[in-house]
Amino acid sequence: TVPQQEARAMGDLPSVLTVDEDALVVNSFSKYFGMTGWRLGWLIAPPDAIPELEKLAQNLYICAPHMAQLAALAAFLGHCYPVWLGFRGGKGVATFLGIWLALAWPVGLACCATWAVTAAVARISSLAALTAAASSTVWIMVFGGGPTFILGAVLTVLVFWRHRSNIARLQAGTEPRIGAK
Repeated sequence: TVPQQEARAMGDLPSVLTVDEDALVVNSFSKYFGMTGWRLGWLIAPPDAIPELEKLAQNLYICAPHMAQLAALAAFLGHCYPVWLGFRGGKGVATFLGIWLALAWPVGLACCATWAVTAAVARISSLAALTAAASSTVWIMVFGGGPTFILGAVLTVLVFWRHRSNIARLQAGTEPRIGAK
């Protein structure tokens, strides 16, 4: 075809779009060369498909897929209720923060910052944990991770449930402060 001949004459390799205007090509060197860590690749798409592909990419970047959310919930429950410890585990705050750092890192960073500021001001770790958990659903909405909202709400309820005794001590004014003996 004429576009292919022109591309060869200029010394450039022709794009697949010069052969078929509706072609979609996805490839990467990451898998080909067995690279770990960040994935490098490319996508060749018709110009009219780009806006929809950008929306898809943004959704995958901002909001974790459904199966990842289920795995996150399973990890959280496994931490809080481990079979090998008679279903008596931790309170889930570190796992909660790790989940958000993995699934939606802006939400994770905001929750970590919320925990740090509350801990620095109030000097009560459980209050910082509860504040970070309670703020997670707000951060999810701020950062556009709407489809993770239900997971955020479920995890928040579970964090509060696991902190029942801490909440009672907070209400009674007997919850220990960070650094106090």
